[in-house]
Amino acid sequence: MTLDACALSSSGRQRRLFHGCHRGTAFEIEVTRIDTSPGSHLVIVIRGSPGDLQPRVVEYVTDDATLEAALGTAQEIAREFIDRLWA
Repeated sequence: MTLDACALSSSGRQRRLFHGCHRGTAFEIEVTRIDTSPGSHLVIVIRGSPGDLQPRVVEYVTDDATLEAALGTAQEIAREFIDRLWA
């Protein structure tokens, strides 16, 4: 799995965007941490090959305390979701 990252942040909110690929399927991960609340919000958009799959959006709220931990969780979710689509 490869990941390219773009980091953004704004007042009280940390946000990271990642682009990756697993089994030939592209996905994007957006991880947001809000300083005033525990956990992280994950948005995972999964795109198949052209014409193969309509984009799927998976959202989770996790108890991950850091963006790095939340990214790890999001990668696992993306891999498992893609594996189930092509099982």
